[in-house]
Amino acid sequence: DEDNPNPTELNGLWIAKFETTGTAANPTVKPNLTTLVNQNIGPQFSTSINMSTNPDGAAGGNAIIAKDTGSNTQNLTTQTQSRMVRNTDWGAITYLATSNYGRNSTEVWINNNSSYTTGCAGDSASANSSNSCNQYNTTIGVHASATDNIYGIYGMSGVNEYTLSNRGGISSTSVISTMPQTRYMDIYYVGPFGIKPAASSSTSESYYNFDVCDFSICGGQANFETTTVQSLSSSRQSWNYEASSFVNSTYVWPYRSGGLDSTSADGMFYSSVSNGYGGSSQTFRAALAKF
Repeated sequence: DEDNPNPTELNGLWIAKFETTGTAANPTVKPNLTTLVNQNIGPQFSTSINMSTNPDGAAGGNAIIAKDTGSNTQNLTTQTQSRMVRNTDWGAITYLATSNYGRNSTEVWINNNSSYTTGCAGDSASANSSNSCNQYNTTIGVHASATDNIYGIYGMSGVNEYTLSNRGGISSTSVISTMPQTRYMDIYYVGPFGIKPAASSSTSESYYNFDVCDFSICGGQANFETTTVQSLSSSRQSWNYEASSFVNSTYVWPYRSGGLDSTSADGMFYSSVSNGYGGSSQTFRAALAKF
């Protein structure tokens, strides 16, 4: 608050620069590698936690910050823990990218690499799928960064990314054996979700739930507040003409970004839903936060 003469500095939130790479047992975040796919939502969450698991198996962040423990200025301690990105985190990245500190109004270029290689950029913001790669540290590659330079977060447009958010706090045990604690998730509780508001013109829960998800409930998640038309059908659009649908009673897990073949439907403001099963084009991203 600029009007507060003694503001309190908040603990930082660190988002993985690239989508998760490596393996479930040894996850990494590196460029020029194939992102980790074919995991259901449950194993994705477990893998993200593994990034900061201490040798004794207790989550705490020691493996990440041991080098700087006690000397860093960002409040990183052994209580700093990795986790999976939520819709709230995706929104934070989106607004940073859209602000003067990011790209302003310039669209993030797609990572259209058909091998799901991290840090790649296509030849334009809306390039179709290709086996070529403009690497993250090249003149073209930086256009796939949220800040349009090498220091930003990459891959916000391209391969589908699950976010750990859920309708109702329930899911099939075949995709996640035990639901994480609520501090790890955004949960859209049944009632008001699933109840069509009087002002909505849609008959589909995927779309009228967007009308429920107003700023007071879902603010900052780059969902309701970034849409440009009312929820009538699959033609509902977010900024940059990107498609948007919301979690419902059948598909309780959201994913973001869109696909490799960019159309007006895909990109940083894209939002869709799934049953939580992982496929060859579903990945995820980790965050580091202090609880």
